[in-house]
Amino acid sequence: MQNMKGFDKMTYIREDLKIGNTSLPTLGIEKDKLFTEYTIIGSGNEGKVFNYEDKYAIKIFREETEYTPVGYLPRKYEKIEELANMIATQDPSEDLITPFPIGLVYYKGERIIRGTENKEGFYENIIIRDKTNPTFFTLFRLVDPEKIPYIKMGGQALRKLHQMGFILGDIKSENILITQSKKVAFIDSDNWKFGNFDYDLPPINADYLRTVFGNKEYDPKDNDKFLLALESMQVFLKGQQISNDRGKSGFRSRNFFNKLIEVANLPPEEKEGLRQIFSDSPNKPYIDEVLNNLDPEIELYSKKEAKAVARTR
Repeated sequence: MQNMKGFDKMTYIREDLKIGNTSLPTLGIEKDKLFTEYTIIGSGNEGKVFNYEDKYAIKIFREETEYTPVGYLPRKYEKIEELANMIATQDPSEDLITPFPIGLVYYKGERIIRGTENKEGFYENIIIRDKTNPTFFTLFRLVDPEKIPYIKMGGQALRKLHQMGFILGDIKSENILITQSKKVAFIDSDNWKFGNFDYDLPPINADYLRTVFGNKEYDPKDNDKFLLALESMQVFLKGQQISNDRGKSGFRSRNFFNKLIEVANLPPEEKEGLRQIFSDSPNKPYIDEVLNNLDPEIELYSKKEAKAVARTR
C-alpha cells in the first residue's frame, strides 16, 4: 500500500490541465523569474499578468478561489483554446490591436519536480503603453479637440469587436490602454463573452443599464456602448473620476446623465445622440458616431461645470 504521508497531491492532475493536451503553441517559462526578470504589469481575481521580454504578456492563473467556482480552470482553458484558434483563422486588422491569447504557458522543469508540466496560464502580444497617457482616463490631460481621435478609435474598435461576436461587459479605463503609437487597445479579451462562452468572472458593469433604467432585458451590445460613452465623456471632466466609482448611486441616476448632457457645450444634434446612449433606448449609436467634431475654441465643460456634474446625485 502506498505511503500517503509522502504523497504530493500535485503529482495528480486532470489530463485536460496537462500542457500536452492542447492544439495551441506553448511557452515554457522559469517560475523563479516571476516578479524579477518578468515584471508584474497587472493583477486581478483570476491571476497576475507579467511582461515577458517586452514581447508577450503572460497571464498566470490563480488556483481556484472564492471568485472561481469548482471546475473553473478546465472550462477557462477550453475557452482560451477556442478563442485563440478562432482569432488565428481571421485576417488581422491594422485598426484592431486588441491582444488575444496565442498559446499556453507552463513552468519549465515541473516534470522533474512534480511529475508533470501543467497549464499555468496563457500568453498574448504585449501592449506597450504610452508613457504620458497610459490609459483612457489619462486623456483628460489633453486639450478637448485632441481627445476626439482617441474616442473615435475606441468606438470603431468596439464596433469591430461586436461584429466579431464579442461582448466586453467590463469596459473601464484600466481595460482601455493607450499604446506607445497613440492607438486605443481594449484588453482582457479572455474574459469576454462570445459564442457558447459566458464571462468567466461576471463584470459588475455587465448589467449597468438595468441598474439605471430598471429590470428589463437590454441588448448587451447597447450596454457596452453605454459604458464606452461614459468613459469617453469622463475624459472631458477635468480629471473628475466618475465612471469607476459605480457603487455610488449618483453615477447610476438619471439626474446625473441628464446633467452630463445638459451642461455640455455641444450642438443640439450631438446632445440628442448622447440622450439616445444615456437612456433606455435600444440600438444605441456608438460614441464615435455622436462626438464627431468639437469647436477648438470652446471647452466641453468648464472646471465649475465638471465639478457640478461630478457632484450630481
